[in-house]
Amino acid sequence: MGCGALWRIDRDAGVLRCVEIWHKPSVEIPQFETISREDTFLPGIGLPGRVWSSHEPAYIPDVVRDANFPRAVIAAREGLHAAFGFPILLGSEVLGVMEFFSHDIRDPDQELLNLMATLGSQIGQFIERQRAEEALHHAQLELAHVTRVVTLGELSTSIAHEINQPLGAIVNSASASLRWLDAQKLEEARRSVSRVIAEGHRASEIIGRIRALAKKAPPRKDWLDINETIQEVLALAHSEVQRNGVALETHLSAAVPVILQTASSCNK
Repeated sequence: MGCGALWRIDRDAGVLRCVEIWHKPSVEIPQFETISREDTFLPGIGLPGRVWSSHEPAYIPDVVRDANFPRAVIAAREGLHAAFGFPILLGSEVLGVMEFFSHDIRDPDQELLNLMATLGSQIGQFIERQRAEEALHHAQLELAHVTRVVTLGELSTSIAHEINQPLGAIVNSASASLRWLDAQKLEEARRSVSRVIAEGHRASEIIGRIRALAKKAPPRKDWLDINETIQEVLALAHSEVQRNGVALETHLSAAVPVILQTASSCNK
């Protein structure tokens, strides 16, 4: 065979379109290649349309003398004669058509047509596997995207919660400092400013843990002071306690042991 062409079905337009043509280096068919790329075929028209319509291979001993071969004039000019085509099938669906041409006039070869029919079914199955793999890959990408969005949302909520705690404590302590300064109670104001500094350091540590999490750093262990944690909570709730006129009294034991905890996330 001197040359061949692959035709794909354009479902929207209801026609066959040539998507590829190949030939031996020694074969020159410029006009036939051009017209094939430009033409489209309806079912039953031309060799590709005939194969599409019948769902079966077709053989033409000489396309130049065939009444249903619109490219006959160009084929004669460039020395193309015998041709056969076969459908690319997936079950009963025609996915496309392949056609081949020879420079010789040849009688039909049923054994060749049977072989090409089998090949067409195998190509169809291969195309279907590719479609399934592409669909699976697309689904995996979509799932990965959804997972990233959900994870980002959860992480953002966690980060906002963790950062808001020291920020709230900073605001409360700074407000208390102003009140103590207005009342000329410098020692109390100093303690409030110290809490502002401590909460600032705490916020910095939270950001550091978030960065470590993003870099997949190994878990680290920290000592947790229960009394210190209680004081942080009280500082955070100080404004609400005063606003509601609540008298709050604490008795913390100095003998409470510290706890060793694993800090593998942004939670303190």
